[in-house]
Amino acid sequence: MEQRAYLSLQTLFLKSASKLLQESPLLEVKEYYEKLKSLVPYRRIQYMFEKIPFLHGEVHGEMIKILTSSFGYAVKERALTFLEDIKFVPNRRPYVLCGPQTYELNEAGEFAVTADLSVTCYPHDTVFFVSLSATQYDLISHATLKMKDQDIQSQIHAQKEPRNRIS
Repeated sequence: MEQRAYLSLQTLFLKSASKLLQESPLLEVKEYYEKLKSLVPYRRIQYMFEKIPFLHGEVHGEMIKILTSSFGYAVKERALTFLEDIKFVPNRRPYVLCGPQTYELNEAGEFAVTADLSVTCYPHDTVFFVSLSATQYDLISHATLKMKDQDIQSQIHAQKEPRNRIS
């Protein structure tokens, strides 16, 4: 059996964030990226989450958009990987619809990013819904990253089985 290398939720998040930071039209965001790129991955995540409350105006809004979009991208890519592993293939455009991507305080008083998405797949136009939230600590800890992956897999597997239908 062929062993495939998968990018982690953390790697996908940082890859997307780096791309969006570099492409930002705001000079302050590009300067922010220059500070980030010399840091190790876990420090990049900490820095992004910790600095957001201290940013203002357009830069604050842009950074929240980058954090939430990057998390949405990472969740989407992980969900598509798991769907492919169980032989469900996305079947039409747009096959992935990303719902709300938010940045807010969770019940524990920590800032968290959330992504909701749906993926339409063969066979039978099956629609899978995935919702995931993460704090900076979730994106740093390898144990928590593994639990987040398992959460995505569990959500998909729970929807894979046919449901009882009322006729």
